[in-house]
Amino acid sequence: MHPLLIDWLKRIHLNADTALATKRWKLAEAFAKKITRKELLQLMRAFLFSPVPPELIQTLTQKFLEIDQEFPASKNIEDVRLMAGIVIVVAFSQRTLDAGAFALGIKAAAFPQQRCKPAQTDIIGEAMKYLEAEAETVRPPDFDDRGTVAKKLEAFGEAINDDEARKTAQEELAEALHENYGQKLQRLAEETGLLWWLLGGYSSAQKLKTDDVDNVAYALIAASEAAERTQLLPPPPSIYAILGRAIAPCKVTKNHFSLKEFVNAADATWRNKFVAAHPAPDCADFVPFVTALAKTEEAGSTGILAKALPKTCPGVAANSSLTPSEAAGQLYNELMFLKALAILA
Repeated sequence: MHPLLIDWLKRIHLNADTALATKRWKLAEAFAKKITRKELLQLMRAFLFSPVPPELIQTLTQKFLEIDQEFPASKNIEDVRLMAGIVIVVAFSQRTLDAGAFALGIKAAAFPQQRCKPAQTDIIGEAMKYLEAEAETVRPPDFDDRGTVAKKLEAFGEAINDDEARKTAQEELAEALHENYGQKLQRLAEETGLLWWLLGGYSSAQKLKTDDVDNVAYALIAASEAAERTQLLPPPPSIYAILGRAIAPCKVTKNHFSLKEFVNAADATWRNKFVAAHPAPDCADFVPFVTALAKTEEAGSTGILAKALPKTCPGVAANSSLTPSEAAGQLYNELMFLKALAILA
């Protein structure tokens, strides 16, 4: 159980104690055993955004009551919102596939910065700590881990003349090779791909040197190209510095642009392919730049964004101002969230 859980509960229940905290934690553990993509998005919407639609509160209330009949059944908006956050924290503690999607979704939705109104701000911190720790875990500094593989190889050699034992030993050896070297090969592919892309100063999408492109025109494309080269989730914390350096050689027209200007400046051919490759109808509110690109592609111009974007992504305005590096970082965050969701689908 999280050490701050009682404090979180006291925000809405002054007399919250260990018994209540234990009950809520057990409910969260039971819920987290099997979370569908739809439920994951529902939990994040309830936790992050306020006001919460009554129908979403009702839906989650019913799901919680199926596990714990003593969960508040009415006048329970803050109970539901915090309960959604507790489920997310449980996922972090168990390091499930859902955990990565939760954390990356929280990061993607946090644009503009003041947009989200989480039921408990401490849980946002838990998400960021989870991403940082997991990014290090999937990219260990030590590549030399031959002990396990050597033992499995020896076992395979000893079982070579026994058909049944050989089959088992072969499967165990293959699994050991995958566990010990598969992820490391992905890490090397990621590092090599990002390094060559950065040092080359060349946009594969536009087939142009980056110093021949405006910073506003390249920002979103740079995010897409970096995302394509990211092999492991969560992504490396250094990615934002990499994006900044990738955009630095571009022609500078000005330092800040509106969201609408970034979308309008992106190459139309690239936008068409991008939108087709990144459908997000069920999570459009979490990915403002992806949504803006999709709506622009549908309408044929960015003129629709001033009215359409806030309807789909409450709290996001088409005139939101960002630097090219910030815009690239935001779209990259959104693409990482979509990649995490795709793993769950």
